[in-house]
This record gives sequence, C-alpha cells and structure tokens, in this order.
Amino acid sequence: MFKNFFNIRVAQLLKWTLLLLVALSILLTAALFVIVQIPGTTVPDVDPASRTVYLGQGWLDDPESEHRQRYYYTPQGASIPPGSTTTALRYDWLVNLEKAWGKERFSSPEHMQRLGFIVDQQPSAANPDQLPVGFSRHWNAEIGEELLDLTCATCHTGQLNIVKDNKRVAIRIDGGSATHAVMDLSLHQFAPALLGAMASTYLNPFKFKRFAQKVLADNYEEGKAKLRKNFGATLVALATQQQNNPLRHLYPVEEGYGRVDAIGRIANTVFGAHLEVDNFEEGNAPVSYPPVWDAWKFDWVQYSGSVKQPMARNMGEALGVGALINLVDPYGRPLPEKQRFSSSILVENLHQIETTLQYLEQPQWNEDLLGAIDRDKANQGKELFKQHCVSCHGPHKVEQKVKQAEAPLKGSDDPEWHLKLIDIDQIGTDPTAADNFVDNVYDMSKTGLTNQAAVELIRPYRVKALKAKVIAEFNSPFLVGFLSTDNPDPQDLVRSTNWMAGQSWSISEFESMFDNWTKTSKGALEQALTEKVGDPGKIELIRIEIARKALAEIDNQLAEIDVSKVSVGAGLNLLAFLLRDKYYADNDISAEKQACLNGFGIMDLPQVKKVYKARPLGGMWATPPFLHNGSVVSIYELLSPLEERTEEFKVGHNIFDPVHLGFKQGEDAAKGITINVSEKGNWNIGHRFEQGYIPYQEGVKPVKGIIGPALSHDEKMALIEYLKIHQDPPTPAGRVAPDCTGL
Repeated sequence: MFKNFFNIRVAQLLKWTLLLLVALSILLTAALFVIVQIPGTTVPDVDPASRTVYLGQGWLDDPESEHRQRYYYTPQGASIPPGSTTTALRYDWLVNLEKAWGKERFSSPEHMQRLGFIVDQQPSAANPDQLPVGFSRHWNAEIGEELLDLTCATCHTGQLNIVKDNKRVAIRIDGGSATHAVMDLSLHQFAPALLGAMASTYLNPFKFKRFAQKVLADNYEEGKAKLRKNFGATLVALATQQQNNPLRHLYPVEEGYGRVDAIGRIANTVFGAHLEVDNFEEGNAPVSYPPVWDAWKFDWVQYSGSVKQPMARNMGEALGVGALINLVDPYGRPLPEKQRFSSSILVENLHQIETTLQYLEQPQWNEDLLGAIDRDKANQGKELFKQHCVSCHGPHKVEQKVKQAEAPLKGSDDPEWHLKLIDIDQIGTDPTAADNFVDNVYDMSKTGLTNQAAVELIRPYRVKALKAKVIAEFNSPFLVGFLSTDNPDPQDLVRSTNWMAGQSWSISEFESMFDNWTKTSKGALEQALTEKVGDPGKIELIRIEIARKALAEIDNQLAEIDVSKVSVGAGLNLLAFLLRDKYYADNDISAEKQACLNGFGIMDLPQVKKVYKARPLGGMWATPPFLHNGSVVSIYELLSPLEERTEEFKVGHNIFDPVHLGFKQGEDAAKGITINVSEKGNWNIGHRFEQGYIPYQEGVKPVKGIIGPALSHDEKMALIEYLKIHQDPPTPAGRVAPDCTGL
C-alpha cells in the first residue's frame, strides 16, 4: 500500500513540476515578447550610411589597411562576463545567436549598428563574420573554445554622421570616442538585448535547435546536451552579475551612449566581482571615452593624470572589459603564492596594439564633407588660441634630461609631452570622478597580499626612479652606486650635518630645485651648488643629504600602505604591479624585454590626486560631447558662460554639427538617452569663459572654474574655425615603432 501511495505521489509531483516548468516557460516567453515589442525610445533610428569615409590618420584610407585591422581586431584576453572561463560567452555563440523574437541574426551588422556599434561595410580576413569594430576572439585552452574578446578599439573608435546630398555619410574617427551604450541596461540596449536573445534561445526548443545546429554542425547530436548546459551556465552568469543587480543600484547616473564609469567599473570588477562583494562601491562618475591618438607622447594618461606607463594603463583597460584574474580560490581564500595574480591578459598583444597606435595621427578636417575653412577667421582664432588655450593644453615638450630619466628608451626624436594637471578646485568641473578615484576604498587583504609584501614590491621602482632623478640632477658617482645596490637604506648614507648647520643659509633652496627638477634646465642645480658652496667635498655632502631625505621620504610614504584600505588609484596600481610581474616571471621575460613591453622603459610610478589633465587639442573637434563627463554638447557651449550651456540633451544619434562642433539636437535627436546636467556626475560646470576672470598672478588664487574672459560670439566662432584645423606637432616622418619580439 505504501509503495503504491509513494509511486502515486511521485508521479503527481513530477506532473505538477512539469506543468509548472511549462507555465514558467510560457510566461517568460510572453514576457520576452512584450519587452521586445515595447517601442524603444532610447535607441535612435539609424539609417544606413551610403558610404564610410576614412580620414587616413596615418593608417591610409583603406578600411583593410594593416594598422587599422590590427588595432580593431587584435584580442587582449578579455571575456564576457568577467569571473570564470567556463561561463564566458563563446565567439561562435554570438555569431550564431538569433534575436529574441524572430530568426534575424543578433550580431547582424544592421542590428549592431542600431545598438550604436560601428560595423565595417564588408567582412575582412581579421573579421570574417562582420562583427562590430573591436569584437574579436581568443582561444582558451582550458575549455578548448574561442571566447568573445572586446578590444580597446570597441570604445576608442569614433564615427560622425553627416548628411551630404540627401545621403547619410559616416566619417570614421580612428582612435576617437565611441558612442555605443554597451554598459547601459535600458530596454533594447546591447546587454538587455543579449540576455533576451539568450533566454529566448534557451527556452524555445526550436530556436535552440537552430542555434545548436549552426554552432555544432556535424557534431550536433553528440554535443547538443553539453552545449545546452554550458549555454545555460553563461546565461545565468550574465543575468546574475552583482554589478548589475538592481537591488545594489551601483550605477545611479545613467552612462548611456559614449560614456562609462571606467575607473569605477574596473575597480568593482576587480575588487568586487573577482574578490569580495563587500568591496563594491557606487559608480556615479561616467566619463566619455577619450581619444587615443598621440597618447604615447603624453607623460600622464587617464583623465585623472594618474598613470605614466603604457602597459599599466593598458592592463587596467583589459581588466575593465573582462580579463580574467586569479585572486582567490572558489571559497574566497588566498591562492597559493605561485598561483596568485595570474590573468588571461595577452600582454604581447597589448604591446602590439600600443605600437600600432604610435602610427595613428590626429584626424584632419575634411572640407568636402564638413565645409570649407574660412582662413581669415581661423587666423584670428589662432591668436585667441595662443592667448587662452596654449598655457594649459600645450603641448609642452619636456627637456631632454626629463625624457631620459622617465622614458629612457625613447629616441632623441621621439616626442615626450608634459600634460598640465589641474586641481579640481581650480578647473571647477564635475569633481565626482576625481573624488571617487581618491576617496573610494577597497580591501585587498583577502588576496593574501600583506603590507610588507606591497612595500617590497613597490620600493625598488621608487628607488630606481630616485636614481634616475639623481643622475639627471647631480654629478655623483657615489650616490648612483649607492642607489644601485639592493634595498639601499637611508641610514647607511654617510653625511655630516655639522658644517651645514653652521652656515648662515639653508640647503632648502637646493632641495626645492631637486624636488622640482623637471622645471629646471639640465645642470642648473649643479651650477647653483658651485656658485653658492664652491668646495666639491661640501657639495657632495649636500647632494648626499638631499638624497638621504628623499629616500627616507619614500620609506615614510610606503610605511602608510594598508592593503585593507586602498584607494581606487593605489589598489589598481598595486594590482598592475602584481599581474605584470607575475606574467614576466612565469614567461621568463628578460629585463630588457620587460622595459620594451612596458613602453620606452617607463616605470609604473602613478599618483593619486584630485586633478584632471589638460590634453593637447589636435583633432578634438571630432570628439563631442565635451568635458571629461561629456556634459557639454558642443565646443561653442564650452567657450560660453554656464548659463548659456544646454541643461538637457540627447546622445546616441551621432549627427555632427560642423558649425558649433558638437552633436545636433532637435529633430535630429528625437530618440536617444538624455543627459541631465543637474545630476551630480553629469554637472556641466567649470572650464568657463565669463565675467570675473582673474589672469594668473603668482600668489593670487584664481576664481573657481573661470579660466578665461567672456568671449563674444565672433571670438567663439573664430576659435572654432581654428580648432577645426589645429594640429599638434606630428610624429617625425619615417619613425618606426619599437619591436620587442627579438629581445
């Protein structure tokens, strides 16, 4: 009796379970249908361009030129979603996935263009499936499949649309600012649409069969069950990413088209998703994708002026788009030391992308498409540019001694430009990104990293930088030799303070010159010592004392490291050290090759300050909207007082305004995502030209945010006319980028 009763109960349970699953599938399918059919108000209607015009930019005007294809499609080891190889999206899945409703290919050029991505008009050898620019693939040996890989070109390639002879023409801006919404979670955008397509494919047996037959081909019968299991695991991983959990509300300021909270998302991916969910911090500081031409010439990169070394910057970018890193085991415990801090980052590929960009030039105004230049007006604008813009935006060439110290592998003709870093209180623009970079704090202790290990990791680089500074400023073989030893101790420096204490003057003036060494000409400090002191022996005592204090200050700063409370900037810096050194050690990379791969021998010596950099302005006409957070719709408004700037505008359509240098509004922007500048993170304040400007005077504090006098309409238009043709100094003709492969 009990046996029959048990069988009946099991049968009923199975029946009701099956009915529940069927009902749930029907409800989910119905929900997908409704969601897909809801009109999209944030996705602009996109008419296909009749043609694409390439501006050359050193890569020729051929869409399949070697440099262009290498930049677009060289993988860097990223994956979607970040966290696990086994749940990463496979390349073939995206290629063969259908849209949520219907049989149209999800990754068709038409659909991806509608989502804001740039798609070349023809497939190529590097992109046979005609995916968007920056969508690539890399082989993963662990699972024996190719993973979808997003390269830096995804976000650092721009396109401006214009109407010429009643036809839409696309102007490609290589290295420019993308205007997709890859991180936006609004209906019909890429991420929700991808989830919907995958859910529909998983739930609909007919759809899944079509998908599986395309992916598996002749191996369909044998592999369909495993494919379904793996596909479902990836779907769950995508749907349950903690960063996008609506209950966490981590990104309250809509990023939308052409923007992302880059540093916030990198930090949350690394320290939150990969390490500890308690590390998640609110990301409320979206920034525009910055252009990357000439970046290899800059001494500081990132909007926050925080990184100098190309490899450190590029590894951080790879982490932001999903490179896998090993920080803890599945239970949250530190990995064994030999296994810690490995990653999927393809370091040699990053270097290849970096050297390819060294051939990229600033975009030049196309008069046939964008309108003729008024040369007289441009000449007037040039004088205004010299008067109001050059002091900040330069570019400012550094002295040879500085280049030799900071980028020792740069040749004599290789440019090195100093970028002015401006305190947020002075420039007055939205401070959120700078504040978060310094104030948001993360706990790295769960990796097993200790304070002492962090000090031992960083100190040799700081000492090496001090030695380069000593070489540049002093003629002291003793100090160079001392700083070349392992772990030099400032207490071991022989010094005598008796003589210095008895002088009527202080050595502070020499210390000040040494601290501000980049601002003095070569030999100036030695000359000052000779004129003031004379005696070579006493000069050496002063050199030693200055170096001792500098070395002691390094130790004082390192003593403050607390790996359980590191800022975004300090934490990402530590991680870059660890990932890079782990890769070089595991692959037995020589010191010579390391210096080459890192970029011109530049050391990773970042800074964490509340500043924004003022980059050179060649080609910036092609990168609207403006300011670091994309809050000002045009250059005309950027030159205007705050009350004359648009308080709300739409982005996403890319219709270029060649008169005011921005994106058109009105009928051209009926749909898209709205940028409301009243929201913190979107503020359009600062960088103002208006009444109340006080010209720079030593000791006089400038008025916050007012950087220039009020300009008339004609003056603004003259400046705009000049900015259309302004070009920063070009790369020397015939220069060949460094090649590390033979080292």
